[in-house]
Parts: sequence; C-alpha cells; structure tokens
Amino acid sequence: MVGIIGNPVRHSLSPIMHNRALSHLGLNWVYLSFEVEPARARSAIEGARDLGMVGLNVTMPFKMEAVEWVDIKDGSVILTGSLNTLLFKDSKIMGFNTDGIGFLNSLREKSISLQGRKVLLIGAGGAARAVAFVVAQQEVARLTVLNRTPQKAHRLAQELSSFKPETEINTASYDLGLALVISDSDLIINATSVGMKDHPGIPIPTDDIDQRHIVYDLAYWPLRTELLRDSEERGARVVSGLEMLIHQGAESFRIWTGKEFPLPIVREELTEYLKSIEDRSR
Repeated sequence: MVGIIGNPVRHSLSPIMHNRALSHLGLNWVYLSFEVEPARARSAIEGARDLGMVGLNVTMPFKMEAVEWVDIKDGSVILTGSLNTLLFKDSKIMGFNTDGIGFLNSLREKSISLQGRKVLLIGAGGAARAVAFVVAQQEVARLTVLNRTPQKAHRLAQELSSFKPETEINTASYDLGLALVISDSDLIINATSVGMKDHPGIPIPTDDIDQRHIVYDLAYWPLRTELLRDSEERGARVVSGLEMLIHQGAESFRIWTGKEFPLPIVREELTEYLKSIEDRSR
C-alpha cells in the first residue's frame, strides 16, 4: 500500500495516476488518499509506517513541515527544505523531493534545454523552491524570482545565490519594471496556485509574451490555464503542469517499486480524465 497525505487532498490526481501504473504493470498494490488534519499529520505518517505501508506522497500543507519528521533526508530535501515523497524502510522514514527532477525530466522529454536561458520563476513556496534549485544547477544565464510577498522572494534568491554564486540570481517586483523582466525572459514558470480550478486568474500580465517565450504553468487543472491560453495565443510555446505531475510521480514510483513508470499510459489516462471533467463542468 502507498498513498498521499495532505489537506485538502480530494482533488489529487495521484490515486488515478499511480493506480493506473500499478494496474498496467500487474502489481498487487493500491494507492489511496488520506486527508488529515494538520495537528495529526505527523502521527498519521508514523502510523502509516507502523502499519507496514511502503510509502507516501506528501502534498500541501505538509511538504515543508514534514522535513522535520523524517529519519533520513535525501540530498534534494536538504537542498530545498521540502519533500513530497516518503519511503518506509527498516522502521525508518526516508524523505525525498521529486518535484525538481520531475520538472527537469519533463523539459528533457520535450527537448527543452535550460542552459543559457533567462528564467522568470513566479512563486517562492515548496514547489517553487524545488524548481528553483534544479534550474539554478542547469547553467542558466539568469534566474529571477517574483512573489507577492517580496520578503519570501528575496529569501529564496539569497539561498540560491549562496548555492550557485556564479549564476545571476535576482528578484522582480509587481510594482516596478515587471513588463521589462517578462519581455527579457526566455522561460516563464508559474509555481503559484493562481490559475488552478479553485483559484482562477492569471499570475502576470501576458501583454509582453510572444513567440520567443516558453511558458510553463505548474497548475494542471484545468489542462489549459488562463496563463497558458493567453500565452499560446501570443505565439509562445506552452507546457502544462500535467507534465511535471506525471514526471515527479514517475520518480516517486521508482523509489517505491524499483520499476519504470509507464509514462504514455498514465498521460493518456489523466488527459482523458481531465477532459471529461471539463466537459461535464461546461
């Protein structure tokens, strides 16, 4: 048994994704979702270990808090200060963060290189941190962090600068010069909740986005967020957060099962599922 813990977690596509993969490979496993009150999250994780589960995915709001609850931290967790995957082994709780490598692998599958790119990252939370550190490792020309709370953006930028002092790392402001930053970026990544089904809207104006840009929205529901639709209409190449979801899930799957994740099968399943939901909601 594996699963996901969070609050809320009813919207998660992870059970559909992982159960499809497990079924395709003929594994006698099941993946379940567990919505847990914040005050009970630690005891729930320890209970899952004690019940003999193989592991868990961890989603909001526990991705950063749970770092303190694990016995063994993978390098990705130490670096980013957040996790999304737990493995229970030899009575120990092992923590991993597959968001960063999932993001990177989703770009590699589409033959998108980060080397020499000017990157604008919107957000400074758990997912943004995982993406930021892996981006900084890819010899980008510049990484700019934009966040509604400037202090969080500055704090993340300082950490990144200490980690990769040879890379130009800075912050941007919503109040001053944002249009120039957008225009001068090659890759724009939205790592906020703005644009998700329950948080409609757009995180930045799209007036200065054009065919030179790649726009990646980590939100995966709806499949085409307002940011992606507007950017695509302006000629930009766009990437849905469904790709990162699938690739980070593939890494978790390998950690638990030691087997390769059936990417095309799962992508087709999730795409059809999301389209059916969108059709019913019209």
